[in-house]
Amino acid sequence: MSRGGSFGGVGGFAVEGLGFISSFITIISFAAEVFAPPEPASSVIKIGVGLDGTTFGGDLPDIRLFNNLGEFIGISSDPGHIGDGGTAEIKVSHSGDNSQQAAYTLFSANDNAICISMASITWPDGSQFAWVGDWAQKCNLDWYYSGTFVPGVSYSEGNTPACLWIDKNGDRETTGFQLHWPSFAPTRKPGTLCESDTSRGPDFANYAEGLFCRMSDKTLLSFCRRGGRTNKQCFDQELRQVVTGDVTALNVSLHKTITTNSANQPHHGPANRPQPGT
Repeated sequence: MSRGGSFGGVGGFAVEGLGFISSFITIISFAAEVFAPPEPASSVIKIGVGLDGTTFGGDLPDIRLFNNLGEFIGISSDPGHIGDGGTAEIKVSHSGDNSQQAAYTLFSANDNAICISMASITWPDGSQFAWVGDWAQKCNLDWYYSGTFVPGVSYSEGNTPACLWIDKNGDRETTGFQLHWPSFAPTRKPGTLCESDTSRGPDFANYAEGLFCRMSDKTLLSFCRRGGRTNKQCFDQELRQVVTGDVTALNVSLHKTITTNSANQPHHGPANRPQPGT
């Protein structure tokens, strides 16, 4: 079995189809509990499966990672079992101990079918992206109501997201799927965090918006402009501190996240793409 491979359709679904679905998914804001902490020279996948009392758990999928050029950078084969309604973390070491961004992930099913309700990735630099199983229904793939909640994702009347069935031995039609993670960037905004009376946690920065929420007093600050400072407080992204003029105003503990301006745009992946069974 080769470790890499070329991209192609996966279980009847190709990455070109992410355009419409990514626009649907990116309105969702995920809570921190959805993500695993970063690991050096590794990406960490977190998977959740549905809950029906017996059958939604099973064998975790093989995980293959590729950078944004479609080049193979890591694999985890036969990572184990996940129980009904459970979550699991899969650490995938990058080949050559590199810290490249794993823009593409290929999930290849094993023999015991599972119904995946959510998946997330944490890159070595701490960037985080997440996906939920609702798009399985939109793409006419095998799905069911998951019966499990995704932290931070609200549905009307207490409903839960769908889950996507994948299986290797033929019990389910879909044998795997692939994600281009930046197409599923969560919308986590510092302004929303600062304006809420009930938000709690570390300071928060959004590098795409250039905004920083100081949680101690719920103050929303802009990033400092390069080449000079003003008398107003701003967040210096190099020092990772709030500053006023040339004087450090406050040392902060920063929970860093990176979002992409292209998250709502259809993405057409590179010519060479991974496919299952390689």
